[in-house]
Amino acid sequence: MRKKEGSVLFLVLILSLIGAILMAGLYVAYQRALGTFFPIRIYSNLREASSGTVTLLASYVDRKLFSRIDTEGCPSGMEEKTNATAVRCCTTTIKFKLVGYMETFPAEAELCLLSLVIPPGFSHPSVVGGFQQALAINCDNYPCQYGITVKAYGPRGVTSYVETVYVR
Repeated sequence: MRKKEGSVLFLVLILSLIGAILMAGLYVAYQRALGTFFPIRIYSNLREASSGTVTLLASYVDRKLFSRIDTEGCPSGMEEKTNATAVRCCTTTIKFKLVGYMETFPAEAELCLLSLVIPPGFSHPSVVGGFQQALAINCDNYPCQYGITVKAYGPRGVTSYVETVYVR
């Protein structure tokens, strides 16, 4: 009887160890998937953190992650926000760290598709019957104008605000 109890205990311990390894692997995969889109970066000061967040969003615009937000909506991890002066706005909170601090700080980021940039020599879409045609904005083939604003919050209530217009 003792031999059976010992082998069952050993089997339970082995299966528990395998389960813990699988759970740890899933957790690491989940964290890496989140960090791929908005990685936690380390900056030396708050101004650098807010401008670095703008640079991060501009790099995603360059990779064409926002080229179809007029028709397809915001990418995963971002929420849509209404704005009367833009075609569509997407917001998110991006975490960052500062040198000398162990905790992470938030940066509230907003990226708005403002308009299609009409190249020189081209005219605006034609007006038919007194109404302008509603055309989808194609940012894959033509340059588009984006507005990026970031408000980064640091220690002791300090904030840094950066606003930029980005054309791609």
